[in-house]
Amino acid sequence: IHAVRVAGIEKRTPGALSALDAANDELGVPTFVEGAAFWHAYNYIPVAKRPPIAIHAGEDYRTDLEGLRRVDRVLDLGSLFGVRCRIGHGLALLENRHRFEGTVLQPRFARLCDLRWEERLHPRRATLPPSRMRSLRTQLMSLAHDMQLSRVLVPLNIHTLRGLLDKLDQPAKIARNHGRRFGRRKNSPLSAFLSDSVICRRGAEPVEVEISAEELCASDVARCAVRGRVRKHEAFIECCPSSNMLVGDYDGMEQHPMHLHENAELLLTINSDDPLTFATCLSDEIAYAMAGAIAAGSTLPQALKWLEELRENGNSIP
Repeated sequence: IHAVRVAGIEKRTPGALSALDAANDELGVPTFVEGAAFWHAYNYIPVAKRPPIAIHAGEDYRTDLEGLRRVDRVLDLGSLFGVRCRIGHGLALLENRHRFEGTVLQPRFARLCDLRWEERLHPRRATLPPSRMRSLRTQLMSLAHDMQLSRVLVPLNIHTLRGLLDKLDQPAKIARNHGRRFGRRKNSPLSAFLSDSVICRRGAEPVEVEISAEELCASDVARCAVRGRVRKHEAFIECCPSSNMLVGDYDGMEQHPMHLHENAELLLTINSDDPLTFATCLSDEIAYAMAGAIAAGSTLPQALKWLEELRENGNSIP
């Protein structure tokens, strides 16, 4: 995002920006990088003129917790900047199944972020058993030692670790501790963390994550909590049947989670994602959604009524 150019567009043509969208490689860009980029852009736009925020989140993920964390992060940024949210895809939120089983590989730093995010769900009234809370603290410290965070955190304990990870969710701090202003804060643990090549390399290394019964239970609790936040924020979820079929590995359009009854209260919309890549258009996507609804058990009148609701949701996006 080129912040100055964005501000110039809004200044020359008020209302020209319908949203600021990060259509990025979801797994390739940490959420703290997205937050700092949006902070630079919104910082140049008056609060009253800020367009909604749109981020691809919860479509491509390695664990359910990772997908849910990324969806939740969109809501946090929307609240921070005072704008409505558009969640690109959000399959991790819409699912009622567990996509993963056995053991999966995930970068060490991504796992660290997932566990700290889950730990912070407790103040949001999510019910986490004491055994899970103890497990989270143990895993957090183990990952921190493996990443050699003692290079920047002295002493390295659960409190200093939480403090560092929580700062990564504050876009202004990231922006001020990196980039052109980086040299002014050489003694900051956050600056040291962002610039340490050893920590970066260790954080990118894959670790095995066991999808145990405890992990699955934690994912269900987290999903319930994030769904509640999405409803509260009245965030829009952009469903793109074609791309979701490929990325979500569904056998048929009727398996798309947009058809699940538990998602009826969410503000879903039909979208075309990248028409060139997926050789599609909006009318095709609507036809796919209609076929999926009927295959999932809806009658034609019910499917038409449902599609009209989704169309109205799309038209109501600020």
